[in-house]
Amino acid sequence: MFRKKTPVNLGFKWLFVAFFQDGTTIVQREEDEIGHSRMIDVTAKEKESPLIAFELRHIDGKQAVTVDLVTGAFVVNGTPLEAQSDFSFEVGRHFNPIGQKLELAYWREKVEQANITATVQDDMSVESELEPTASYINRYFIGWKCGDKQAILAVG
Repeated sequence: MFRKKTPVNLGFKWLFVAFFQDGTTIVQREEDEIGHSRMIDVTAKEKESPLIAFELRHIDGKQAVTVDLVTGAFVVNGTPLEAQSDFSFEVGRHFNPIGQKLELAYWREKVEQANITATVQDDMSVESELEPTASYINRYFIGWKCGDKQAILAVG
């Protein structure tokens, strides 16, 4: 029998801002992690207006990573980057995301470390207790996808 103790707060280090074609922005806040997921709001808003950019901002206020969903370009701490998807060494033989319908690729990698205490009872049954010692987001992934093509950056 497992008894799970109260989970540990994840504590976001990077928060997102979603930018839409109609000028709307949806901003994730640190307190959002406990209740309503702001990604639900992003998905709902995409039905009304295209998502044109998505940015991750570190809570220190000094770091940011943005993906432009119109051009496929990335901007990391103010420096523009261009990701090549399915690059070929033949000149001009790579996927050009400009003019394509790019979809957001975004997820978080969560790590949980736990201690499990197990006790063998007199009747030889095992009683276990799961005690989380750490639960945190290890990395964030941000980028775009278009059919079977994609460009993703790991952040954190």
